[in-house]
Amino acid sequence: ARFLLDHPRTLADASAARTELNRVLVDAIAAAPYTTALAEAHADLARMALNDGHAAAALSELSAAETALSRVKSVYDVRIADDLLLQKSEVLTALRRLPEARAAAALALQSAQRHDSAQSPRVSRASAQLAKLAGSVAS
Repeated sequence: ARFLLDHPRTLADASAARTELNRVLVDAIAAAPYTTALAEAHADLARMALNDGHAAAALSELSAAETALSRVKSVYDVRIADDLLLQKSEVLTALRRLPEARAAAALALQSAQRHDSAQSPRVSRASAQLAKLAGSVAS
């Protein structure tokens, strides 16, 4: 599903990605405490919703992703939470909730700097998002 989302060649690929992500949601419920699949599927659906111009739906999916990630009891890559924070900042920006977007971007950057090298793409994206929001007028 993520490959189709990242590399769509046709509109059918986006539809197929959505179908596969929904299948992951159904299949991952039983394994939710042991895998991040549920959280990542919700995050991918949030990205799709944002790309389609549905920021409110994206925020709802991100909330579901954060909840799913908080329920994981096994070892997982903590940088997933960093990615969710950055994605939340992007969604809040689309909703024009700029103070919240700035706060999420700042947290994403701070967390990414703890978990990644200073030259990592994750740190660069969070830094760029925060810089973009630094000059924005509060709403």
